[in-house]
Amino acid sequence: MGRVLLLLLSVVFTSSSITNAFLFDKKGLFLVPSVAFRDRSSASQWTLYNQGWHYEENPVKALLMEKSLELIVQKDLDRNRVKMFTAEGKEKKDVCIDGLTRSMCTKTDNEGRIKNPFTMTNEEIELLRQPGGNGGKVTFQASIPKKNIKTQGEVYLCDDEGVTFISDIDDTIKITEVTSSTQTLINTFSGDFKAVPGMAEIYRHWAGQYNATFAYLTASPDQLYPFLREFFDREQFPSEYTQSSVHSTR
Repeated sequence: MGRVLLLLLSVVFTSSSITNAFLFDKKGLFLVPSVAFRDRSSASQWTLYNQGWHYEENPVKALLMEKSLELIVQKDLDRNRVKMFTAEGKEKKDVCIDGLTRSMCTKTDNEGRIKNPFTMTNEEIELLRQPGGNGGKVTFQASIPKKNIKTQGEVYLCDDEGVTFISDIDDTIKITEVTSSTQTLINTFSGDFKAVPGMAEIYRHWAGQYNATFAYLTASPDQLYPFLREFFDREQFPSEYTQSSVHSTR
């Protein structure tokens, strides 16, 4: 039997919010947990996908957005989210990956994104495999050469056999209220992200029952990922790989 994919759809909920604790760096780099599959042309090879963003603060855009949002949100505006959302991607910058069996470097694209696949042999994967998901994971470090900017990435290994739950985030596990633009802004830029009641418990149960991997999909831009990761950790959702369908505000 091959890998089973189960798609979890959206339901709309409402809630209030409080304060978020993520600290924004004026220049930074983050990686989004990604996934690896066996290469169809060679069972001894794996293809690993790498996704992240290298950014720099744009204080003018942040200030303008803050002033606009203050009229809508009115209280508990999370300025760290505003700064991250309005930051500019650092285009065509070198990013080096370490901690694997060999070092490699790539460049960011025109929007500062890091999104490139690379291959590893099965032997290399087995040397680096750590517990995580139903097939394990590989961790590595990424850094900007000659800058004190670095972060850690993780790639979840999805073999040919197994179960993967594919879940939307907005109004499936996190209250966003996407049917209201005002409430979406309030739920995105003020207070803690709020979980849809009971969903974390259901997902943890499924993770244990089916030894499943989870893939989370969102229409939010990559800039909001650090805050989503806080949300996953705080609410104890099975923390696996995340795919954003929007990558930049530029």
